[in-house]
Amino acid sequence: MYDEQVFEEIRMSALLIDQVPVPVPPRLRLVHDADAIPRRRTSRGRFVVRVISAVIAVLLAVALGAAAGLALRPTPAVGTGVVTVEAGDSLWSLAAGLAGPGRDVRDVVAEIVRLNGLATDVVVPGQRLVIPGR
Repeated sequence: MYDEQVFEEIRMSALLIDQVPVPVPPRLRLVHDADAIPRRRTSRGRFVVRVISAVIAVLLAVALGAAAGLALRPTPAVGTGVVTVEAGDSLWSLAAGLAGPGRDVRDVVAEIVRLNGLATDVVVPGQRLVIPGR
């Protein structure tokens, strides 16, 4: 009986302790409404946002530029071939070997430049060029 009385007193005091409100500091309170939290952007936060935005813009520009470059690159026509430039070769020597009778070598050079999208007439050994068919 004594044990039962002690047990009941302990249980009642535990219940009372559970009902006592404990003050919580404002910074530790849980907020269920996300809009209730004031948002501050520090200078470091603004800097990070700018850097990330710049990186995304550069990557996007590179991707779009590469896609545009591939889209603008002329596609080889049917009846074309591929040749690898060797030491001592030039566009003129390659075109002269391709030009048949009655065909101007300058026209063949212009066709090679157009097919490969070359900016200059300089070729280097090991470079692969699309050449027009004969």
